[in-house]
Amino acid sequence: MMLHHTTRNPAPHFHLARCVLTVLLVAASGSPAYAAEDAKEPTLDEIVQRLRAWRKSFATIRVGWDRIYRKAIQERFPAIDPDEALQDVSKSMGMREEFLWADWGAFRHESMDYGAGKARYRTMCGTDGVRPWDAKSKMNHPDVKGEASKGDPSEWATIQLTKPDPQFPLQYNVGMCATNGLWFGKRAIWVDEHIARNEAATLSGFEEIDGHRCAVVKILWQSGTFEEAFWLDGEHDFLPRRRMSYRVPGTEKTGEPNVFSTWTVHEFQRIDDGPWFPLRGEYVFTDEVPPGFEWRITKLSFNESFPRS
Repeated sequence: MMLHHTTRNPAPHFHLARCVLTVLLVAASGSPAYAAEDAKEPTLDEIVQRLRAWRKSFATIRVGWDRIYRKAIQERFPAIDPDEALQDVSKSMGMREEFLWADWGAFRHESMDYGAGKARYRTMCGTDGVRPWDAKSKMNHPDVKGEASKGDPSEWATIQLTKPDPQFPLQYNVGMCATNGLWFGKRAIWVDEHIARNEAATLSGFEEIDGHRCAVVKILWQSGTFEEAFWLDGEHDFLPRRRMSYRVPGTEKTGEPNVFSTWTVHEFQRIDDGPWFPLRGEYVFTDEVPPGFEWRITKLSFNESFPRS
């Protein structure tokens, strides 16, 4: 199994060819070259089709990741190197998460909270396609606050079983950090359906992020106050390179955040010739200065055989 990473910018000859084309177009028409270039760009429907083809290229997926909050580590555990923590959170402080999904409607998400090199809390939720469930448990040992341990220190004690909301049985949004721009847990759908089902979705143009040309798709929510934007990378099956939610310009409120969250992929990966998938990135709440939560994929496999119960 060969793992390919990519952060490459377009080859120099591509830039040269593009510059020559631009000069010829301007000389011939006297009008801005980008107008002719934009006419050749993919439409929103074509982009959604590419995303759907990506999603249909696998029947199941298992993805695991570690995430840290650099600021908290630096404040609470100054002796810990945040970069080393991101390589293995189980030895320091952070979260380890795993997400499993199958195309018959089932998924499972597990999140493990580590502090001072010990597992403290575990949160799990999921559905077999029919019955949703949500649970939280705590390891029986003193945590970093020095709480008294109860029971066998090698066992988990269930501290909460949540009854799912009938209207939103998958209320727990699995889209935290590593999968935030791809998977939408509240409705249990992938990004292709998230965009396709929103009639308010529009293709507003094309922009570059870190040298990668991206289609910018925006969704204006019903209130007209909030907007969600995706920067979809054409070099990687139009997977999101960035997702941002924010107040529509002109509706800002004093004393309240104008940007609610920003999810960014710094690098994609590919196993052999399989589907593209993010490798590492960051997730920032509100107007906070990046990097916020940093995440790194540690496990990725497609088309495993999962039991249906």
